[in-house]
Amino acid sequence: VYKRQVLGGLSDERVLAPHTGGIPGPDPTVRGTIEGLCWHEAYHLGQIGLIRAELGYATTEELFRKAHEES
Repeated sequence: VYKRQVLGGLSDERVLAPHTGGIPGPDPTVRGTIEGLCWHEAYHLGQIGLIRAELGYATTEELFRKAHEES
């Protein structure tokens, strides 16, 4: 919920403003930085899921589905 409040509160002007935080990527705006961070996080979650599956544990997808079924 907190993330939605923060991201939802960003104006179009702010989202399209240049971001100078030092995170490389093809889109130098705040939007590009947010997209890059989301992609990066998803990439690592996929890696963790593959490692968990190889070790015989529930994958991150299975854990996610189970958590949403319980709520």
